[in-house]
Amino acid sequence: MFAGHQQGGHLRLLMVLVLAALAHGCALSRSPNPNEPAPDATPYPIIIAADSGKQERVIAAWMALAKSQGIANPPPAELNPATATLRALPPLPAPLRLPQIGDQNLMTEEQTREALRRFINEQTALLGVDPQQLSLVSVTDQNPATHRALYQQRPFLYPLRGDLGTLEIEFTTDRRILRLSSTAIPDTEAVQRAIAELRPTSAEEIRQRIAGQQLFYTAPDGSQETVQIPPQAALNSLELVVYPITTAREKPSIELYLAWEVTIGRDPSHVVYLDAVSRTNKVLGVKWIK
Repeated sequence: MFAGHQQGGHLRLLMVLVLAALAHGCALSRSPNPNEPAPDATPYPIIIAADSGKQERVIAAWMALAKSQGIANPPPAELNPATATLRALPPLPAPLRLPQIGDQNLMTEEQTREALRRFINEQTALLGVDPQQLSLVSVTDQNPATHRALYQQRPFLYPLRGDLGTLEIEFTTDRRILRLSSTAIPDTEAVQRAIAELRPTSAEEIRQRIAGQQLFYTAPDGSQETVQIPPQAALNSLELVVYPITTAREKPSIELYLAWEVTIGRDPSHVVYLDAVSRTNKVLGVKWIK
């Protein structure tokens, strides 16, 4: 009698365990909402926010540069709110100068490039960029005595679009720095790791999903606009890029998205940037080509 009761208890316990296992299996096999990130997914978009510690380091770098060039008590430099990189030089009693290369005051083209390289290497904290990430795009003549060097930051696996990632130095033939501005993204190692963990949609999925569709987006001035995506044959090229959006909701910040850059037509009139991680046809921006 006791043995039978014990056996029945074992059977009931076994049934409870089986039912619990089945319920757990069903819970694991449920398909997640494709429009929502997984609980352990990388936070998205990737946020770069204003940081007081970073601003203090940049201010210290600015004071050190001015002091090294004989400028006492320099006025505060203008910094970009989210990245704390140098936005513009303040009015100064005497101009900053590039390093002297060679014995002559007027340097050759090769010496000028070396002077620019040395200056950038010495001012990484102020400019907020690893020199290894910079590529010289152009050196243009503003007039016979003034030149403008433009550098592009290439910090990620994918190209960086938008208004970030540039360094501009305007200088004269006698080494005076007239203008200095950096929109570089500092501390990119952590950002690159986060980008590498994202799982974008495929180019083919994007083509099939948006061909012939009318998409809505918010223009930089805040107005609501639409863009018509032509049939699939007119989608000339798709490339994965990093697309930044500057915000100021609570404090200045930059949202970095992984985006599909969709070029419309073989003689393109515009380029559309679509969020490559969400599956909601979210338009991040549109660049019109004149």
